[in-house]
Amino acid sequence: MYCLETKKIAKLIFNLNEKYCNLAAFFTSIFPVWHTLAAFNISQYLFSFYCVLFGYRNFISNNPTKIFVGFIFIILSFDVESSLSFIIGLSFVHLLLNKKNKISNIAPSKVIFIFCLCFIYYIFKTSFFPTTGYWASYNNINFSLLSNLSVNNIVTNIFNYSTFLFIFIWIPFFYYFKIIFKKITTIKKIKKYNLFYNEYFLLILLSAFAIFPYVLLNKSSTIFYLADFYQRHAFLLAPIFGIFFAKLFSDMEKVNFDKKEIIFNFYLFFFISINLVLLSYGSIRKIEAHHFKNNLITEFKKYGAIPKGDVQIISKNYPADLRPFEISYILYKAYNKTAWWGFMASKPEERKPIKVQGVSILNKKKYRKLNIIGDYFYECKSYIYLKNDLNKLNRLRKLYVINYKNYFIFDKIVSECK
Repeated sequence: MYCLETKKIAKLIFNLNEKYCNLAAFFTSIFPVWHTLAAFNISQYLFSFYCVLFGYRNFISNNPTKIFVGFIFIILSFDVESSLSFIIGLSFVHLLLNKKNKISNIAPSKVIFIFCLCFIYYIFKTSFFPTTGYWASYNNINFSLLSNLSVNNIVTNIFNYSTFLFIFIWIPFFYYFKIIFKKITTIKKIKKYNLFYNEYFLLILLSAFAIFPYVLLNKSSTIFYLADFYQRHAFLLAPIFGIFFAKLFSDMEKVNFDKKEIIFNFYLFFFISINLVLLSYGSIRKIEAHHFKNNLITEFKKYGAIPKGDVQIISKNYPADLRPFEISYILYKAYNKTAWWGFMASKPEERKPIKVQGVSILNKKKYRKLNIIGDYFYECKSYIYLKNDLNKLNRLRKLYVINYKNYFIFDKIVSECK
């Protein structure tokens, strides 16, 4: 459904023809982040982003019924608050393209309404239905977040998101260079636009609206960080990515004056192949993580009981990024007790459980239960050293997904007791 809405938005706003609207939907479907859709709560992100596209498309119509349906779906999309920023950007970009193409399929009044709706919704929610308890400050915009907007953080986060573009941007450069070098056309014949109304510029501007909430929270992921759930922050880039490259290949085909489709199709095939390789590797990483967790449970059962308290799993390489509550869950599955808090590291180090509103999760019963440490009692600090670890390349070479039982097994456990 998300891909189908991308196709319709590509036609409605960017005026792509049927062939390239279909390609926009296909490119969205192979965007290399969908390996993260392995949990229901992650899928909720995608449903909210579908709602924002479906809702916007219906809201801007002239049919009163569709306007009402669109309004409802837009409100539903605000379940993930990055939709607030995205829909403002989408309506603004649509308005600019309307002006460029001299059409009027969105009224400026609706853009103003959408902006006011987002602002009123956020004020109303934070004032009358604020998030409370464990998640009270989670992803909430406040003045303290301004500290995240340092030059270093902004540059780092923008660069991370830009990798979704940079890894493919060489394709048009090579393509156009080859055409120009062969004197099939000249630079002057390649269509130019006013920068402010250029579709590529506006799509990049829309991506800025999509990532702004995450940059504000100092959260980002690169196209190469194919692990667990971190790439969910890039979900809103998927339709932008699909439309951007569909538009790009559409323009590349227009300047293919020698009509040698085999050359054009080669670049298209190569682009699709890179996406599929990354998406497939992301899925392999999920399988590796699954095997790693299950094998840890087996290793703990084979070793026997360890003292209650803190646990630190130590290895130079890991096939999964385990958060503390995931380690607690692994120990619960091994011993049927929720008596440990732990983390992963490459060498022994000191860490403390997180604090929520200034209170350690160890000091509040409901926080302990939520983090699977309800029976926690500090007796010892246990260091779990793993052996036969493999880096990413060697996990592929050694077929870790098949031979996982031979790797990341216990070497020794050292306990320091009070």
